[in-house]
Amino acid sequence: MPYITRDNQQQILRVEQTAVPGSELINPDSPELWAFLFKQHPHTAPKHYLNLTDDEMIRVVEDVVDVLLKKNILLFTDLPTAVQSKIQARKQARDQLGDGQSNFLVEENDIL
Repeated sequence: MPYITRDNQQQILRVEQTAVPGSELINPDSPELWAFLFKQHPHTAPKHYLNLTDDEMIRVVEDVVDVLLKKNILLFTDLPTAVQSKIQARKQARDQLGDGQSNFLVEENDIL
């Protein structure tokens, strides 16, 4: 999720991928955020948006792959060996985070 810093008139000054002192979390789909990005960076705003949301999309894709595997729609062995290794490594990391109750790293107010 992106973090923004505002000026005294509550206008967006900066956008960061991580929290900085005085910043606030903003929804990446916010029209206010998009207006700022296009105003500041008309040619790179879409790329900036994609960069801001990459981590979330990685988790979504992992969860979708997991559902497809569990439903036997996709076989793990159908995936290239390099992909299998990456999925296994990330699954182990997520398991170590204590994500054993659910496969989804989704907060209550997140929308898939």
